[in-house]
Amino acid sequence: MEEKPKQTRDIRITPLTPEELLARKKEKLKTLRHLRFDYIEEFRRKDYSLIC
Repeated sequence: MEEKPKQTRDIRITPLTPEELLARKKEKLKTLRHLRFDYIEEFRRKDYSLIC
């Protein structure tokens, strides 16, 4: 439980290069897209179940 805050502190202390920041932004966008896709898929399944 105590290790996680230390890791976040280390990440904050280490300066990020522009490339790293871009990579992180892309990763965040990917995860957001995946979440959106999962949500749409779930919504479709609900629609199908309602139709059936």
